[in-house]
Amino acid sequence: MTNPPDGASGQDTPDAPPGPPARTKSTTRTLVIMVGVVLAIAALGLAALVIYTRFFSLTGAAGGDCLTGDIDKPYSIEVTECGGPDANYQVVGRVEDKSMAEFESNAGKKACQSFKEAEFLYFEGFGDDATASGAILCLTTAS
Repeated sequence: MTNPPDGASGQDTPDAPPGPPARTKSTTRTLVIMVGVVLAIAALGLAALVIYTRFFSLTGAAGGDCLTGDIDKPYSIEVTECGGPDANYQVVGRVEDKSMAEFESNAGKKACQSFKEAEFLYFEGFGDDATASGAILCLTTAS
């Protein structure tokens, strides 16, 4: 038995489906650029996080926590273990929703009046000007 020539049987044979296109230099270049952009965005996000935490000095300290550093140098303040050699202050109270202006006025001192042990005040907030909002930490010397 012989096979009829192509198209002689009256039926057209379908062509094989095309395979995936060959990767070209422009496709590879686009992929490399996209990966580079994603990495650059991730690096910028990490840098922003580092800058944010460095310049806005938020310890998240609550009553009973101890702090190390110098309250006159806000970016040096960090939460530390109480009883450790580097514990300088202990938080005896935290008053939320205060501004830097309130902290610098008599309102700051009044905010900590209910914490009899408080010897020092420390403002922890967002920004460096009078409109900065945050919390006043009422502190005593760590024992």
